[in-house]
Amino acid sequence: MVIMRPMCDPARRVHPITVQNRVSSASADAHGHVDKTAAASWQTYLTARAEIMTRGGREYYRADILNAETTHVFRIPYSAAAAAILPDMRVIHDSLTYGITAAYDVDGLHAIIQIETKRNDRERIAG
Repeated sequence: MVIMRPMCDPARRVHPITVQNRVSSASADAHGHVDKTAAASWQTYLTARAEIMTRGGREYYRADILNAETTHVFRIPYSAAAAAILPDMRVIHDSLTYGITAAYDVDGLHAIIQIETKRNDRERIAG
């Protein structure tokens, strides 16, 4: 039996994205709060070209479960670094910030990493 691997179509992977992780040495203010929006609190984890799918509304059904968190889905080619993307990271695209809600290897075939995100409307990256 031949298993067909899903491919992330290179013609649709035209959007440059940056995945960032939080700097462990980010300094806290006098109250112990770390400003998650400060540029100094984040560092580049990886850059890639992605296919982007948007969700029309704030809610959608997936496997009969209502998901109100995902606004944008980024699909990038599989790599060891991409497979290690975690929900406490973020995606930057077109100076907009997207909090990662989930990232996983589609069908476990090591071909595509799908990154589900929620756009942060209050956070814009200067650039």
